[in-house]
Amino acid sequence: MMRAANPAVFVGSFFAVVSPLCSTQHVFSFPRRLLRSWIRKQWESTPSAMDNNNNGALLHLVLVVIQLITDADLVTAQEWLWRDIPTYIDQGYVVYHPGPRSGSSAWGDNKGSLWLFGGHTFWDPQTDKDPVLLNDLWRHCTEENSWVLLHSGWQDKKATPPPFLSVPKPRYDSMACGISEIMFVLYGGADDSGYALNDTWVFYQKRKRWINTSKVKKDFRSPPSRWASAVWCLDDSLIIFGGRDQSSLLSDMWSFSFRDFTWTEIQATPWNETGLPRGRSDATTWVGNDDKLYMFGGNIRNPFTHRKLKSAGYTSDLWVFSLENSTWACISGCAHHHSLSSSRRRSNCLASKDIPQCRGKSAGWIDSKENLWLFGGVGNKDLNPLEMKLSKEPFSDLWLFNTQNFTWKMMAPNNSTTKRDGRYRGPVQQYEQPVARYSSIQWSLKDNFFIFGGIGFPPNHPNKSSYLDDQWVLNISYEIRSHLALTPSVIFFFCLASITAILLLFCASVSVQRCRHFPRLTHPDGRDYKVKYSPLTETTSFDS
Repeated sequence: MMRAANPAVFVGSFFAVVSPLCSTQHVFSFPRRLLRSWIRKQWESTPSAMDNNNNGALLHLVLVVIQLITDADLVTAQEWLWRDIPTYIDQGYVVYHPGPRSGSSAWGDNKGSLWLFGGHTFWDPQTDKDPVLLNDLWRHCTEENSWVLLHSGWQDKKATPPPFLSVPKPRYDSMACGISEIMFVLYGGADDSGYALNDTWVFYQKRKRWINTSKVKKDFRSPPSRWASAVWCLDDSLIIFGGRDQSSLLSDMWSFSFRDFTWTEIQATPWNETGLPRGRSDATTWVGNDDKLYMFGGNIRNPFTHRKLKSAGYTSDLWVFSLENSTWACISGCAHHHSLSSSRRRSNCLASKDIPQCRGKSAGWIDSKENLWLFGGVGNKDLNPLEMKLSKEPFSDLWLFNTQNFTWKMMAPNNSTTKRDGRYRGPVQQYEQPVARYSSIQWSLKDNFFIFGGIGFPPNHPNKSSYLDDQWVLNISYEIRSHLALTPSVIFFFCLASITAILLLFCASVSVQRCRHFPRLTHPDGRDYKVKYSPLTETTSFDS
């Protein structure tokens, strides 16, 4: 049996694809899964007069048009939620909450716990002029939103170590990692005098005891002293890149094995003409699938210049490192192109609205689709990277990088500190999203992204940067949606495909009409031999 083609199929497909063209803001968005199932339902429920091959070919063409001009797996919902806490920014350090701080070392395990060590804070924000550097250790249960103080370190303003306590000295911007329910590893950082450290410590979670690996392991080799390095935490190792010491930036790469507690230098090579990343500090990192390590931005200026020009040296390049073959490749924001001026190549900062502005000390997460998320940071908000300023500016924008097509997309712009009318939660006003900040603590649990603290402009001090202790969670969800990318090539391809589909429908209709005038000959045994004949009229004669 053959069926007649239903024009509603093509009409429905046409409007489903054309509708997003009506607005550059993509107000109408048709779920592609529903569209595909609707088309198939129309074909199955309507008598068709086309051969099965033609039927499948036409259906395939319509679906290919929809597939090629749409993007899959787009974010359909994202929302910042403020998490209530038992203290607020002006209450300082308390024994049931870390309090406002910055520069802490943190690691989030796969059991929903955050481990936090040291950093700067204020004992009493009302009277203290300078922050205090700590070496306390905290664990945060994400699901219960509760903090547990595992040890208070030296916990006095003079920071004098008790003789019986063996813990890492107070520090900031050190590197941390670990193994769930087994150990927490800490390396390097800078002390209260600004000197770089290179000691490696292991905290055994069940025994609640610190071990200095250099004292228990003979011939222990450690990387050069540093702080603010790029860090990646893997299942069995901690990997670091770059960082800075008192006088220079570093560009070496090291791996610390959790199996035998040994450091090994990684000899990296360039994958293509983009070369190797320059030495830097304060970069944002992500761990992807297939042994891929991502690194964005940071500061590439020497410490002396950075102290004079606070916004100088921040970059906007995104690099990926392959653990399989130890190669680096720049995949976005690369400033090596020959068409750029020499000053822009030296700054390594590209002026573009399609990529995040040059920055460092941002928060980063990776979701279940292996998209990279970037929030906040500090740098220069000017699109001209050569306009260096004496002060640095914090960000509050949110970006997403698609690792499939290597493109950035801004998910939320920089916000103000305007409160949401009529909505309060506890003693703190509820805001649409976190205020601008940098050096915050970030971790994730599935597709829920968390940030805590940092340096920014709190609601009660909108014109003065302060240490923060608020906690936020970003919830995202995905759905396959039809979302048209309105470009000349897309419009041309769509028009060409539409004309082709109309011609195919016309030819199919003509074939159907011709077939209706030629009935088939059926054998008496019931089998159809697909033999066609012409009907005879009463005046037909076979006489010669």
